[in-house]
Amino acid sequence: MQQNVKKYIVSFSLGYNNWYVSNFYKYFYEELIKKYGDIFEYIPIEQFGKEKELFISNQNTSIFNWYNLIIYNKKSEKYFVHSWNDYAPEMFIFGLKNQLNIVKFSCVSNLNDSLLEKYPDQLQPSVYLLENWNDLKFIQSTTKSNKRLNKAYFNGLPHGLRENYFKALNSNDFFHIFNKTVREERRTKQDYYTDLSNYKYCLSFQGQADICYRDLEIFGLGSLNLRNKFTCNLYNPLVEGEHYISFFTPEIEQKILKNEDINNDLNLRIEEVLDNLSEKEYNKITENSLNWFNENCVPFKQFNIIESFLNELTLLDE
Repeated sequence: MQQNVKKYIVSFSLGYNNWYVSNFYKYFYEELIKKYGDIFEYIPIEQFGKEKELFISNQNTSIFNWYNLIIYNKKSEKYFVHSWNDYAPEMFIFGLKNQLNIVKFSCVSNLNDSLLEKYPDQLQPSVYLLENWNDLKFIQSTTKSNKRLNKAYFNGLPHGLRENYFKALNSNDFFHIFNKTVREERRTKQDYYTDLSNYKYCLSFQGQADICYRDLEIFGLGSLNLRNKFTCNLYNPLVEGEHYISFFTPEIEQKILKNEDINNDLNLRIEEVLDNLSEKEYNKITENSLNWFNENCVPFKQFNIIESFLNELTLLDE
């Protein structure tokens, strides 16, 4: 009996326990086999990178990176890459410079309009991820509070530009800002999700990229996400006023970056946006964002979306 030919290589890092990236890629690989049969050979991305003589590290821009999933046709030498790295576009450019035949590169972080316009056939806006594999279970099991505090909550690390936001918002009593580097302000993941669900509003600040785990957590827990305007591209876009409120205007952002006193600006913005937000409008936005979460942040939905980019694997064929 003729054995199935291993036509494609699937490569990713096995990572570590409970890391969403590696756990999803394992799940993705298993679902590929269920759909297409045993025509895939798994190679750890560390090994695959060495075979291609392209150094792998979590700190460089090689496509052979721990945050990436690669599907490779051995005969056509075509690559499909999905990346959850914050510097994914740089990895794509790295691949082109190294003459890798990348027919589709799927990513979110820092994928802006100008890059999409330059490489419309190869770059593909994708889905984003939670931090840990069991976070979805925690989010879905967290009881949504009906008695939400009419305040805005944030608990996280004050790294980079976030430190400016911490300083700017702490003096205004509408914002409840907690620093997880402070022992007394740390929360278990389950308690943190309970906190998010207990507040009517939650905040998301930019980290290394325009989108953050926190955005997804807020959407999944049905609070209203206050942040700056999204500039990254997603497969299903997040629309200002439909899924979140763009609270931080460019003028306020500039003052925050300059460490200027913005307490009056914040009070005016709260009055302008939030005090005039009807319960009906609030419920509509949070319902839209929860629906978006359920369509884009659940593993089997993510598999269907990312797998669709392969066009039944014909994308990688000759």
